[in-house]
Amino acid sequence: MRPYVFPDYDIETFLANLGPITEAYNAFGVVIFPGLMNSDANYRRYISELENLFDDLIARKLDRRAQDLEIGEKLTLLASLQPMLGKIITGLGTQHNKVFSFNKVKYADYIEAFLRSVWGEDAFLATPQAGDTLHFFPPGESFHRYNLPPHQDYQYLMQSPRQITMYFGISKYHDGVGGLRIWEKSHELGILPCHKNENGSFEVHEWESKLAGYEVYDYSWNKGDFGIFDSLLSHSSIPNTTRTHSRIVQIFRYSDLNDDVARSYDFGSTAYPRSGRDFVSEHPDLFVPGRETVSG
Repeated sequence: MRPYVFPDYDIETFLANLGPITEAYNAFGVVIFPGLMNSDANYRRYISELENLFDDLIARKLDRRAQDLEIGEKLTLLASLQPMLGKIITGLGTQHNKVFSFNKVKYADYIEAFLRSVWGEDAFLATPQAGDTLHFFPPGESFHRYNLPPHQDYQYLMQSPRQITMYFGISKYHDGVGGLRIWEKSHELGILPCHKNENGSFEVHEWESKLAGYEVYDYSWNKGDFGIFDSLLSHSSIPNTTRTHSRIVQIFRYSDLNDDVARSYDFGSTAYPRSGRDFVSEHPDLFVPGRETVSG
């Protein structure tokens, strides 16, 4: 067991041990709590609501039911029947997350307590625009674009290099379903040069040599596992190599705006292209044209 992995923690234990947790985080750039989120009622509600979304889409769009399947298997079924429907759910859980129960997790007191333990009581807390991401990793070659090379999160998000990524598991773990590869303590290198690979993903430039002196640890997320890492910690995705299992994780981030680099570009965040529904297109019967301007 790595010294930054804290088994058998619930929220109460987490709050009671903020000192040693913060020390481990500062030393390694990461702390992990297997199963901790299962003690959060809002997390459990969020998972239940995601499961209901899957059931609704499968039943309404595809005339299939999957209530007895684990949430990762619901994703496998949906991906096999109609992969594009998964975007409906990821759209609700991403940039920013639109689900109320998730936001009660994100803005919980124990989350803020950790952030202020790391950055201090005077931290100016904010969230980057693209900070919330609901990631699906179904089986199949077509989803390899989500598997990122060694990278830092900051390049994707901006706002401030004083930034923390939080990560929790939603689906049940199965052998081969993949996870996260971590270069321990690599956050101490600061913001690293990077390039974009053939898939357009940021990649630490010459990472083989830059990260050669850092120990590597692979972690596979199970339902309820909670991870926290510095957005400058180098990490990469471990692909899902199974044929029948999926993994689902939820990611969210925070920044401390008390940082000179963040001030140098006025705390700007990355904003990704978005798509949405238009009232006029969806409800032409309720739109009265010709009244957009008022004559004087």
